[in-house]
This record gives sequence, C-alpha cells and structure tokens, in this order.
Amino acid sequence: MKQNEPDIIDRTIAFVESRSGRRISREEAQRVIENVSALFSLLLKLDAEAAAKDTESLSTSEELEEKLK
Repeated sequence: MKQNEPDIIDRTIAFVESRSGRRISREEAQRVIENVSALFSLLLKLDAEAAAKDTESLSTSEELEEKLK
C-alpha cells in the first residue's frame, strides 16, 4: 500500500459517510476509489477517441474544401 493511501481511504470514508448518512468500511472505501478511478480512466479514453475523430473529421473537411475550390 502506498504511503498516502490511508489518508485517501480516510478522506473517502468521511466523504461517502457525510453524503450517504451511513458508515462504510475501509474495503468499501477502497472500492469507491477504484470505481471512481476507473470512471475517470474511461472518460479520458472516450475524450481521446472523440478528439481523434474530430481531428479526422477536420482533415476530411479541409480535403473537401480544397476539392471544391
């Protein structure tokens, strides 16, 4: 376990308990951290894919514009 992980787990417990009104275990807090991390990884991947498509679309638009001249 990394040195700062207990602090992250404790902060996660405090955050979730303050929002949900129920107590959670350290294991549940660890799962929350893992799930949030996975969510943001997925969002970053989707954003990168969308940016690549936008770049590809822009390139296609520029090619079309050149052909129409």
